[in-house]
Amino acid sequence: IFGRVAVCGAISEYADPGKRAAPDMVDVIYKRITLRGFLAFDHLHLYAGFISATSDHLRHGRMRAVEDISTGLEWVPSAFAGLFRGDNVGKKLTTGGARSTAAGWRAMETKQPSPPLLQQLRRRKWVVPLLASFFISSLLISAFVFSSSSPFFAASSLSRQALLLLSFSQIPSPGGDELHFVESKLRLPPPSGASARPVPRLAYLISGSAGDGGSIRRILRALYHPANQYVLHLDLEASAAERLELVTVIRDDPVYTRFGNVRVVARANLVTYRGPTMVSNTLHAAAILLKEGGDWDWFINLSASDYPLITQDGTMSYPII
Repeated sequence: IFGRVAVCGAISEYADPGKRAAPDMVDVIYKRITLRGFLAFDHLHLYAGFISATSDHLRHGRMRAVEDISTGLEWVPSAFAGLFRGDNVGKKLTTGGARSTAAGWRAMETKQPSPPLLQQLRRRKWVVPLLASFFISSLLISAFVFSSSSPFFAASSLSRQALLLLSFSQIPSPGGDELHFVESKLRLPPPSGASARPVPRLAYLISGSAGDGGSIRRILRALYHPANQYVLHLDLEASAAERLELVTVIRDDPVYTRFGNVRVVARANLVTYRGPTMVSNTLHAAAILLKEGGDWDWFINLSASDYPLITQDGTMSYPII
């Protein structure tokens, strides 16, 4: 109310005596001034100072629109300071602001906020996620504390632990004695006669190259045991005659023929001893032993240059084996 009276009195005092200020003009000027932040009661006397600075334009009808009065508010603080000093600086500043167009006022209203204001807005974006995360974490901590202290939750946790332990036990199916887990199938009963055979059953691969036929036969005779399985291999560097001689010796031996546990690889492989061919040769021999060799416990890969220092029966006397 005091602001409207001050503006109306100022316009009535400095305007043309024949033209009184219209009420809507007073309302518009008051709204513009209040939007710019001059609504404080201490600044009521500044309204009259602003109108006095623009009195010349009001008398001569140079104000083209009410918005031109509001554009002068950009220079109002400097104009007020000049009016209090008693010079014409404030009047000139206010008059220059009054000459501004309505487009300038709209541009000032839509100008971008200052960098400090943008930083404040960006900082405020982190407030909501921070509060939400703090609230959720506090809920989880409270739930954990209450679950550990409450007897009901303690009993439920014990029941869950019991179910977890039972899940690893052997639970029979409703249809019969069949078990649900694979671990039970691994616990197969030992084969018949295994307890009467304390000597382990070994599977040997003895490989050689050209000129190693005699060394292979020597190693075979030193390592031979009726319970073991043997695969002999001469690679492609050996001649066909040498390979045929090895097959003939194994076939004519009465001990090897009786137990039938010595085999010669008919389709020889190329072995370089420094690449994947050695691995493929070992896998080939293991496949033959798994298919035709029967039951055995250990697989041993030897070459023609190897020779045992003790027999298999002497090896069993050491506790490390």
